[in-house]
Order: sequence, then C-alpha cells, then structure tokens
Amino acid sequence: MFIKQNIKKYYKPSEYNKLFFSLFIRSFIDFCLKKILKFL
Repeated sequence: MFIKQNIKKYYKPSEYNKLFFSLFIRSFIDFCLKKILKFL
C-alpha cells in the first residue's frame, strides 16, 4: 500500500497507468507462453 502511494506521487497518472498496463501485458504474455509450451 505504501509503495503504491509512493509510485503515484512520483508518476503522473497516465505514466503510472502505462507502467501498470505494460507489466500486466508482460505477465499475461509470459503466462500464455508457459501454457503453450506445456501443450507442445
């Protein structure tokens, strides 16, 4: 919680959203790749 508040202070909302969104996409792609590799 404290870390999130710190990030919001240092990042503009749009930049914070971009950061979060990119992290989410990266983890999602990683998850998909692992699923695909299991099936192969």
